[in-house]
Amino acid sequence: MLSLRIQSLLTQKMTRSTTNQYAHFMKRLQDELLTTEEKRLFSQIVLGETLKTETDQYIWYKGGSTLFVVTAALYRKTDTSTISISLFINDLKAENSHWMGEVFDEFILTVVADQNFRQQLIQAFTT
Repeated sequence: MLSLRIQSLLTQKMTRSTTNQYAHFMKRLQDELLTTEEKRLFSQIVLGETLKTETDQYIWYKGGSTLFVVTAALYRKTDTSTISISLFINDLKAENSHWMGEVFDEFILTVVADQNFRQQLIQAFTT
């Protein structure tokens, strides 16, 4: 097992992005980068088919984590709406990332699936 210091240094050296870039990339995959067949294959690779409901055309979810960083990006397209969301948590001391990782996936899936919950979050973050 690598020491906490070495794991922190390795995490700092990893490729970086922003939540905006991550969400935008997921949307671009649907809109312009993938063919219909590639979208179907992509759905199988990034957990899409296991999360898809009957109203979804596509739902793609990609998460990842280190001891210090938890990331998630989700794209969902239905007949009536599209949502692309990403969340990153940087836990500099690695004190909370373990328990956050356990609830993180459920949180982001709820944000996408539950319109009322999403509106409550938007209101909380904008007031």
